[in-house]
Amino acid sequence: MNRKYLIGIFILLFVASCGAARADYKPDRSLKWDPAIKRETLGNGMRIFLRENHRPEKRVELRLVVKAGSLYEEDGTEGIAHFLEHMAFNGTKHFKAGELEKYFESVGVSYGGDNNAYTSHDRTVYMLTLPCDDLEVVRKGLTAMSDYANGMLFQPDEIDLERGVILEELRLNQGLYMRVSRELAKIAAPGTRWDSPRLTIVGSQETVKKISRDDFLKFYKRWYRPDRMALIIVGDMPVAQMQKLVKEIIEPIPVAQGKPEFPEYPLPDHKDVYTGIIADREMPVGGGAIAMSSRRKPTRVESDTRRDTLESLVYRLINRRLSELKETNDPPFLDAGVWSYFLASWIDLRYGFAATLKMKQEKRAMQAVIREIERARRFGFLDTEIKEELLDDVERARREVKEKDKTFSDSFASRYVAAFINDTPTLSIEDDYKLIRDIAPAIKPDDVKKTAAEMFAPVNMSVGLTLPDWQKKMYKKNDALDWYNEVVAEDIKPYTRTELAKGDDYAKLKPAKIVERNDLPRVGATRVKFENGLTLYLKKTDFQEDEILIESYNPYRGSWDETWRTFGETGFMQNLWGAGGTKEFRNTEIERLQKGKGFSITPGMSFSGWSIKRDLEEAFQWMYDYMTQPGFRDEALAMIKDGKKTELRNNKIDQDYAFDRAESEIICPGRPSSIFIDDENYYDRFTSQQLADWWKQVFHPASLQFVIVGNIDIDKTIEFAARYLGNLPSGDTPKIPELLSTCTFPTGYTRREVYRGVENKTRVEMYRPGPRWDAEEAPALKMALRILSIRLKDKIREALGGTYYAYIYSFSNMWIKGSDFISSGFATDPDRVEELIKAEREVNAKFIAEGPTEKELSSERLVLRKDWEEYLKENTFWSGVLETVEYGPKPLGWEFDMHDKMLAVTPEQITAAAKKWLSEPTDKIEIIAFKERKPIEQTEPAAEKAEQPAGK
Repeated sequence: MNRKYLIGIFILLFVASCGAARADYKPDRSLKWDPAIKRETLGNGMRIFLRENHRPEKRVELRLVVKAGSLYEEDGTEGIAHFLEHMAFNGTKHFKAGELEKYFESVGVSYGGDNNAYTSHDRTVYMLTLPCDDLEVVRKGLTAMSDYANGMLFQPDEIDLERGVILEELRLNQGLYMRVSRELAKIAAPGTRWDSPRLTIVGSQETVKKISRDDFLKFYKRWYRPDRMALIIVGDMPVAQMQKLVKEIIEPIPVAQGKPEFPEYPLPDHKDVYTGIIADREMPVGGGAIAMSSRRKPTRVESDTRRDTLESLVYRLINRRLSELKETNDPPFLDAGVWSYFLASWIDLRYGFAATLKMKQEKRAMQAVIREIERARRFGFLDTEIKEELLDDVERARREVKEKDKTFSDSFASRYVAAFINDTPTLSIEDDYKLIRDIAPAIKPDDVKKTAAEMFAPVNMSVGLTLPDWQKKMYKKNDALDWYNEVVAEDIKPYTRTELAKGDDYAKLKPAKIVERNDLPRVGATRVKFENGLTLYLKKTDFQEDEILIESYNPYRGSWDETWRTFGETGFMQNLWGAGGTKEFRNTEIERLQKGKGFSITPGMSFSGWSIKRDLEEAFQWMYDYMTQPGFRDEALAMIKDGKKTELRNNKIDQDYAFDRAESEIICPGRPSSIFIDDENYYDRFTSQQLADWWKQVFHPASLQFVIVGNIDIDKTIEFAARYLGNLPSGDTPKIPELLSTCTFPTGYTRREVYRGVENKTRVEMYRPGPRWDAEEAPALKMALRILSIRLKDKIREALGGTYYAYIYSFSNMWIKGSDFISSGFATDPDRVEELIKAEREVNAKFIAEGPTEKELSSERLVLRKDWEEYLKENTFWSGVLETVEYGPKPLGWEFDMHDKMLAVTPEQITAAAKKWLSEPTDKIEIIAFKERKPIEQTEPAAEKAEQPAGK
C-alpha cells in the first residue's frame, strides 16, 4: 500500500475518532484535580499532596517545596537562597551537623541521588527517596522535612565550612555559558533583579563571602513560612498512613507571624527594542538571538490547555521548518531554534537563536530564523503540518494512559511540584488524554496563525549578537535590530512543501531460516540465530505495558585500524549515516512519515531505539531501510564538516578538552583514541562517496547482535526479525587487531600540567593501575571504592570545604587489556591543589590501615540491594545484560555474580584489596588543569580571512 495513502487514512481516522468527543470540550470549565491525589491545607497553612503509588515497590518520594529562590534575595546577599539550601544538611533541630546524611546512608539512602535538593529563581525543593517497609525510616524522613521547614540552626562554624563548598561550586560554574548569560541579562533586563548575581542562583564570590548568620535568619524567617510551602508524599504506602504521619510530624510546625508575602518580579514592559553585542574570547562561533517577554498566564480552565497546546505547536512547527533548512544544499546556519523559557512561574520568555554556519555570516543566520518566525506570523501553517504534530500529542497522551499503573512515583511528585509552584491543577492521566483528544481535532490553521502572531509580536523585544572577540569590531550595536527590520520589510512567500509517498516493497522479503533457537534460563531470555549469521536475544518483561527496547551490538565499530587509515573516517561515516536519512528520504521527511507512531530508531554501527507493540513491525522496516539504503548526502556531509570545524575552534580554548587530551595521550598512547586533530581543514578530504564505500567495507549487518527487551510476543518478534534482519547480507565477524587490543600503563610517576581557559579554576585527576573486571579481588575493590567515595566527600568537601565534588572509581575496558585503572579527582582553587592531594592520600592511607567499619559496609550493602531491586525491574538493565553476550568476553549473567560477590565481601577482603591497589603506587599519573598563565588573544582564523565581508 502507498505510504502517502496510509498517512492520509491515519489522519482521517484520527480526526474521526476524536470528533465524537469534541462536544465535551468546554472552554470555561475548570480543570479537575486528579482524584487520586489527596490534597489538604494544614492549620499552619502548608499545602499537602498525598498519593499512593506502587512503582517502585517499597519506596516513597518526599518533596518539600518552598516558594523561595534567588529572586527574593536582598541586594548584597545574592546567593543566600542556594547557600541556605546547603545549610539544611549541616545541622538542624533533630540532626546534628553530619548526622542527617549519615543516618540516611545507614538505611540505604544515597547522598546526592536519593537525598538531595535544588534552588532556582522562584523555588527551593528538598527531595528524599526512602524505603517505606520500615515506618521509622519514613518518620525520620518527615522529621528532616520538618527541620528544613522550621528547624535549621545556622551554626557559625558550619556556615564557614559550607561557604568553601559554595565558593567551589561557584568556581566550577564559571565559564563561557555563565559569562554570556550575565551579559544577555544586561541587554534584555537592564536595571532589574535579573541583571544581577541573582541570575546565576549561586551568587557571586563577593556576596557569598560576606553572608552572615543574621542574613540567614532574616531570609529564613521571612520566606520559609509554612503558608509558602507544600509537602508532597507519593509512594507505596496507604494515604491514611501518610496522613497520620503528617499530623504527627508536620502539622505541629507553628503558624508564621504576620501575613505571607507573594511578590513577583516580572520583566518590565518596554517600548524600545533593547540591543547589544556580547563578545568573548572563548566564543567559538558567532550567533544572534531575539527574545520577547510577557507575563505567563496560568492554566486553570480547558481553554488554557488549548492555548498551551497551540503555543507548543507553534514552537515545534517553526523548529521543524528550521530543521528542513539545515538539510538544504546551502544551509544558513549551523544550528537554530525557537524556545520558551520560564525564568520564573510568572514570566514567559520566547526566544529564538541562530549559530552561524560560517564566520562573518551572522546576518544570514539570524535573518533565516527571523524570517521563519515572520513567515509563521503572516501565513501560519499548513493544515497537514498541524495535523501531523497533533498526532504526536495524542499518541503521547495515549501511551501515558496505557502506562498509568506503571508510572514511577518520582514522576508524579515532579508534577505536583509544578502544580504548587504554578498554582495550576494536575489532571489525571486519563483526563489529560481525553482533553487533548477533544482539543486536537478542533484546532484550525487560523487558530495556530493567530497564536504565532501573538507569541512573536515585537513587544518587550530584545535582539543581540554573540561573537568571538575578534569579530566584535565588525558590527555595531544596532545591527541585529536593522537585520530584523529588513526581514519585516521583505516580501516573504508562504511556506510550501511536497507531500511524501513511499510504496511498500517489503512483501518480497521472505522469512529467513532459523538455524538455532535456545532458551537462556539464567536470565529468562531466548537466543535465535539466523542462517546469515545474525543473532537475536529476546526477553519478555511486564515492567511497562507497552515499552520495547531495541539495541544492537557490533563487535567491529570500524575504527580499530584507523591508525593505518585516514583517522576519523568511521566517526564521519557514522555521523553522515545518522544525518543523511535513507536514499529515499531526508531525516525531516522520515520524521514526518513517523508522526503519530510509537517508535524511534537511530542508525549506526550499533542501532538503538524503542517501539510499542502496535508499531514494532514498522520499526523493523525502518531498520531494514537504514541498513540497505543509507542516505550519504553531500549537503549533510557539508554540515557535519562545518560543525567539526566549530568544535575544533572550541577545543583550542576549552580546558576540559585539553585535560581529556592529556589523559588519552598519557594513559594509553599509540591508540586511535590518542590521536587528536587540530587542523580545521583536515576533514575536508572526506567525500560522501568515500564514506559510503567505507561503510560497505566495515559494516557487516549480519555480524550484529540484536537485543529486544520489553512486553513482546516472542514468536511474533522472531517472525519480524526473520523477515527484516535475517535476510541481510551475511559477513564474517571481523577480528580486532592484537596491537590495538592491548594498552600499557606508563611506568613511574608522571605529572602533566595543562594551562587552558580564563577562569581561575583547577581540575585535578590522579590515576593508578587497576584490576581487570574479572579479577578475583575486583568485587572487594569495588566495594572499597564506594566507601572511599563517601570518605573523600566527607574530608575534602565537608571538613575542608575545598571542593564541590570528589570521587574515586575504577575503569576496565573489556576489549582492551591493560586499560584498567583507578581514578580519583576533584576541582578546586588553584592555591589548594597540593593541600587536597595530600588530604586524598591521607584518606586512602587511613582506609588501607584500618579498613571499612561494619556500619559503612552495612550501609553500602543496603544501597546496593536497593539499587539492584530497582535495576531488575527496568528494561534498560536487561538490555545491558544481553547486549554483548555474543561477542563480548564477559559471560552471560556476570553482573549477577559480581553483585552477589560484592554483597558477600568481608572487611578483611576489602582491606586486602585496598592494600594491593590503593597503596601509594610506583606507577602513577597526575593531571592538573590550570587557567592560562597569560590569556591568549583571540584572532581571526586564517581560513576565514578569505570569506565574504560581514553580512554578505
